[in-house]
Amino acid sequence: LKQSMNLSDSSATKYLEIIDRNRELMSRKIYLLHRADILGSFTNGKWFYIDAILRKTNNREELYPLIRSFLKLNLINSNDTEISSLSETYVSAKIRLVKLHLTLENENSTEKIYDYIKSNFTGKLREKLILHYLLGKPRISPELFSKNVNDAVTLLKESKDIIWLKDLLKTALRGTVAFHFKLTDSAGKIFRLADFKGKTIVLDFWFTGCVPCLELAETLDHHVIPKFSDKEVVFIS
Repeated sequence: LKQSMNLSDSSATKYLEIIDRNRELMSRKIYLLHRADILGSFTNGKWFYIDAILRKTNNREELYPLIRSFLKLNLINSNDTEISSLSETYVSAKIRLVKLHLTLENENSTEKIYDYIKSNFTGKLREKLILHYLLGKPRISPELFSKNVNDAVTLLKESKDIIWLKDLLKTALRGTVAFHFKLTDSAGKIFRLADFKGKTIVLDFWFTGCVPCLELAETLDHHVIPKFSDKEVVFIS
Protein backbone atom coordinates (compact mmCIF):
# COMPACT_ATOMS: atom_id res chain seq x y z
CA LEU A 1 0.00 0.00 0.00
CA LYS A 2 2.75 2.45 0.91
CA GLN A 3 4.67 1.74 -2.30
CA SER A 4 1.56 2.30 -4.44
CA MET A 5 0.70 5.55 -2.65
CA ASN A 6 4.26 6.83 -3.08
CA LEU A 7 4.09 6.01 -6.78
CA SER A 8 0.81 7.91 -7.06
CA ASP A 9 2.32 10.92 -5.26
CA SER A 10 5.27 10.86 -7.64
CA SER A 11 2.96 10.87 -10.66
CA ALA A 12 0.85 13.70 -9.21
CA THR A 13 4.01 15.74 -8.59
CA LYS A 14 5.04 15.40 -12.25
CA TYR A 15 1.64 16.63 -13.40
CA LEU A 16 1.80 19.57 -11.01
CA GLU A 17 5.27 20.43 -12.29
CA ILE A 18 3.89 20.68 -15.81
CA ILE A 19 1.22 23.09 -14.58
CA ASP A 20 3.82 25.13 -12.73
CA ARG A 21 6.08 25.38 -15.79
CA ASN A 22 3.20 26.85 -17.76
CA ARG A 23 1.95 29.10 -14.99
CA GLU A 24 2.40 32.30 -17.00
CA LEU A 25 0.02 31.04 -19.70
CA MET A 26 -2.91 30.87 -17.29
CA SER A 27 -4.91 33.18 -15.10
CA ARG A 28 -4.64 32.56 -11.37
CA LYS A 29 -8.13 31.04 -11.31
CA ILE A 30 -7.44 28.58 -14.13
CA TYR A 31 -4.06 27.68 -12.63
CA LEU A 32 -5.58 26.84 -9.24
CA LEU A 33 -8.47 25.00 -10.87
CA HIS A 34 -6.06 22.80 -12.84
CA ARG A 35 -4.16 22.02 -9.64
CA ALA A 36 -7.40 21.14 -7.85
CA ASP A 37 -8.41 18.80 -10.67
CA ILE A 38 -5.04 17.02 -10.53
CA LEU A 39 -5.03 16.70 -6.75
CA GLY A 40 -8.64 15.52 -6.77
CA SER A 41 -7.99 12.95 -9.49
CA PHE A 42 -5.01 11.36 -7.74
CA THR A 43 -6.72 11.50 -4.34
CA ASN A 44 -9.73 9.70 -5.79
CA GLY A 45 -7.42 7.08 -7.25
CA LYS A 46 -5.72 6.46 -3.91
CA TRP A 47 -9.08 6.29 -2.17
CA PHE A 48 -10.33 3.59 -4.55
CA TYR A 49 -7.14 1.60 -3.97
CA ILE A 50 -7.32 1.97 -0.18
CA ASP A 51 -11.00 1.07 -0.14
CA ALA A 52 -10.35 -2.06 -2.21
CA ILE A 53 -7.54 -3.20 0.11
CA LEU A 54 -9.63 -2.59 3.23
CA ARG A 55 -12.45 -4.64 1.75
CA LYS A 56 -10.09 -7.43 0.71
CA THR A 57 -8.39 -7.57 4.12
CA ASN A 58 -11.60 -7.08 6.12
CA ASN A 59 -10.47 -3.66 7.43
CA ARG A 60 -7.04 -4.80 8.54
CA GLU A 61 -6.10 -2.45 11.38
CA GLU A 62 -2.35 -2.68 10.73
CA LEU A 63 -3.01 -0.47 7.70
CA TYR A 64 -4.71 2.25 9.75
CA PRO A 65 -1.58 4.27 10.74
CA LEU A 66 -0.52 4.68 7.11
CA ILE A 67 -4.05 5.58 6.02
CA ARG A 68 -4.40 8.07 8.89
CA SER A 69 -1.15 9.74 7.77
CA PHE A 70 -2.62 10.02 4.28
CA LEU A 71 -5.82 11.54 5.69
CA LYS A 72 -3.90 13.99 7.87
CA LEU A 73 -2.21 15.43 4.78
CA ASN A 74 -5.22 15.40 2.47
CA LEU A 75 -8.50 15.60 4.38
CA ILE A 76 -8.28 19.27 5.37
CA ASN A 77 -5.34 21.35 4.12
CA SER A 78 -4.18 24.58 2.48
CA ASN A 79 -5.43 23.45 -0.94
CA ASP A 80 -9.00 23.87 0.29
CA THR A 81 -9.84 27.20 -1.33
CA GLU A 82 -12.88 28.81 -2.90
CA ILE A 83 -11.48 28.04 -6.34
CA SER A 84 -10.80 24.38 -5.52
CA SER A 85 -14.47 24.10 -4.62
CA LEU A 86 -15.25 24.64 -8.32
CA SER A 87 -13.58 21.35 -9.21
CA GLU A 88 -16.08 18.49 -9.07
CA THR A 89 -13.17 16.03 -8.97
CA TYR A 90 -11.69 17.78 -5.93
CA VAL A 91 -15.04 17.95 -4.16
CA SER A 92 -15.83 14.27 -4.76
CA ALA A 93 -12.39 13.31 -3.43
CA LYS A 94 -12.99 15.26 -0.23
CA ILE A 95 -16.29 13.48 0.39
CA ARG A 96 -14.61 10.10 -0.08
CA LEU A 97 -11.88 11.09 2.38
CA VAL A 98 -14.50 12.12 4.94
CA LYS A 99 -16.15 8.73 4.58
CA LEU A 100 -12.79 6.96 4.92
CA HIS A 101 -11.95 8.95 8.05
CA LEU A 102 -15.27 8.06 9.67
CA THR A 103 -14.83 4.40 8.74
CA LEU A 104 -11.46 4.27 10.52
CA GLU A 105 -13.06 5.88 13.56
CA ASN A 106 -15.70 3.14 13.65
CA GLU A 107 -18.47 5.61 12.94
CA ASN A 108 -21.59 4.99 10.86
CA SER A 109 -19.89 6.78 7.98
CA THR A 110 -22.92 7.29 5.77
CA GLU A 111 -25.05 8.91 8.46
CA LYS A 112 -22.23 11.07 9.86
CA ILE A 113 -20.87 12.52 6.61
CA TYR A 114 -23.18 15.53 6.54
CA ASP A 115 -22.45 16.50 10.15
CA TYR A 116 -18.71 16.11 9.65
CA ILE A 117 -18.68 18.33 6.57
CA LYS A 118 -20.80 20.94 8.30
CA SER A 119 -18.55 21.02 11.39
CA ASN A 120 -15.07 20.77 9.83
CA PHE A 121 -15.17 22.73 6.57
CA THR A 122 -15.91 26.38 5.95
CA GLY A 123 -16.84 28.81 3.20
CA LYS A 124 -17.55 27.93 -0.40
CA LEU A 125 -15.93 24.51 -0.14
CA ARG A 126 -18.30 23.50 2.66
CA GLU A 127 -21.27 24.58 0.56
CA LYS A 128 -20.12 22.61 -2.48
CA LEU A 129 -19.34 19.54 -0.38
CA ILE A 130 -22.80 19.63 1.16
CA LEU A 131 -24.47 20.15 -2.21
CA HIS A 132 -22.47 17.39 -3.95
CA TYR A 133 -23.09 14.96 -1.08
CA LEU A 134 -26.85 15.51 -0.97
CA LEU A 135 -27.34 15.53 -4.74
CA GLY A 136 -25.72 12.10 -4.71
CA LYS A 137 -28.76 10.89 -2.71
CA PRO A 138 -26.84 9.09 0.07
CA ARG A 139 -28.19 5.83 1.42
CA ILE A 140 -29.61 7.17 4.66
CA SER A 141 -33.10 7.07 6.09
CA PRO A 142 -35.69 9.31 4.39
CA GLU A 143 -36.15 11.19 7.66
CA LEU A 144 -32.43 11.96 8.02
CA PHE A 145 -32.15 12.85 4.34
CA SER A 146 -35.03 15.31 4.62
CA LYS A 147 -33.54 16.78 7.80
CA ASN A 148 -30.13 17.27 6.18
CA VAL A 149 -31.55 18.85 3.03
CA ASN A 150 -33.73 21.27 4.99
CA ASP A 151 -30.74 22.20 7.15
CA ALA A 152 -28.55 22.68 4.07
CA VAL A 153 -31.08 25.11 2.56
CA THR A 154 -30.37 27.45 5.49
CA LEU A 155 -26.58 27.17 5.05
CA LEU A 156 -26.08 27.59 1.31
CA LYS A 157 -25.70 31.07 -0.14
CA GLU A 158 -26.09 30.62 -3.91
CA SER A 159 -29.72 30.77 -5.04
CA LYS A 160 -29.28 28.09 -7.73
CA ASP A 161 -27.86 25.67 -5.16
CA ILE A 162 -30.84 26.28 -2.89
CA ILE A 163 -33.22 25.71 -5.80
CA TRP A 164 -31.52 22.36 -6.55
CA LEU A 165 -31.95 21.28 -2.94
CA LYS A 166 -35.59 22.29 -2.81
CA ASP A 167 -36.20 20.40 -6.06
CA LEU A 168 -34.43 17.44 -4.45
CA LEU A 169 -36.94 17.45 -1.61
CA LYS A 170 -39.77 17.35 -4.14
CA THR A 171 -38.39 14.44 -6.15
CA ALA A 172 -36.10 12.24 -4.05
CA LEU A 173 -38.13 11.43 -0.95
CA ARG A 174 -39.96 8.16 -0.52
CA GLY A 175 -43.60 8.48 -1.50
CA THR A 176 -42.97 11.12 -4.15
CA VAL A 177 -44.94 10.62 -7.36
CA ALA A 178 -42.62 9.26 -10.06
CA PHE A 179 -42.02 11.03 -13.35
CA HIS A 180 -44.48 9.73 -15.96
CA PHE A 181 -41.89 8.55 -18.46
CA LYS A 182 -42.44 7.24 -21.99
CA LEU A 183 -39.69 5.02 -23.46
CA THR A 184 -39.20 3.09 -26.70
CA ASP A 185 -37.70 -0.40 -26.63
CA SER A 186 -35.31 -1.90 -29.18
CA ALA A 187 -38.23 -3.14 -31.26
CA GLY A 188 -39.83 0.30 -31.44
CA LYS A 189 -42.64 -0.42 -28.98
CA ILE A 190 -43.53 2.44 -26.64
CA PHE A 191 -43.90 1.81 -22.92
CA ARG A 192 -45.32 4.24 -20.36
CA LEU A 193 -45.04 4.26 -16.60
CA ALA A 194 -48.82 3.99 -16.40
CA ASP A 195 -48.61 0.60 -18.17
CA PHE A 196 -47.06 -0.87 -15.00
CA LYS A 197 -49.35 0.65 -12.40
CA GLY A 198 -49.55 -1.50 -9.27
CA LYS A 199 -46.32 -3.35 -10.00
CA THR A 200 -42.83 -3.04 -8.55
CA ILE A 201 -40.46 -1.56 -11.14
CA VAL A 202 -36.70 -2.07 -11.25
CA LEU A 203 -34.96 0.55 -13.44
CA ASP A 204 -31.49 -0.46 -14.63
CA PHE A 205 -29.47 2.26 -16.40
CA TRP A 206 -26.30 1.08 -18.14
CA PHE A 207 -24.34 1.10 -21.39
CA THR A 208 -22.52 -1.58 -23.36
CA GLY A 209 -19.03 -0.13 -22.81
CA CYS A 210 -19.23 -0.64 -19.03
CA VAL A 211 -17.77 -4.02 -18.01
CA PRO A 212 -19.39 -4.11 -14.54
CA CYS A 213 -22.70 -3.18 -16.22
CA LEU A 214 -22.39 -6.14 -18.57
CA GLU A 215 -21.63 -8.44 -15.64
CA LEU A 216 -24.65 -7.15 -13.75
CA ALA A 217 -26.85 -7.55 -16.84
CA GLU A 218 -25.79 -11.19 -17.14
CA THR A 219 -26.52 -11.79 -13.46
CA LEU A 220 -29.94 -10.18 -13.80
CA ASP A 221 -30.80 -12.19 -16.92
CA HIS A 222 -29.72 -15.57 -15.55
CA HIS A 223 -30.20 -15.40 -11.79
CA VAL A 224 -32.51 -12.56 -10.78
CA ILE A 225 -35.21 -11.97 -13.38
CA PRO A 226 -36.22 -15.68 -13.64
CA LYS A 227 -36.98 -15.72 -9.90
CA PHE A 228 -39.50 -12.92 -10.34
CA SER A 229 -41.03 -13.99 -13.66
CA ASP A 230 -44.28 -15.06 -11.99
CA LYS A 231 -44.51 -12.06 -9.65
CA GLU A 232 -45.65 -8.48 -10.03
CA VAL A 233 -42.14 -7.18 -10.78
CA VAL A 234 -41.08 -5.41 -13.98
CA PHE A 235 -37.44 -4.99 -15.02
CA ILE A 236 -36.65 -2.07 -17.35
CA SER A 237 -33.10 -1.72 -18.68
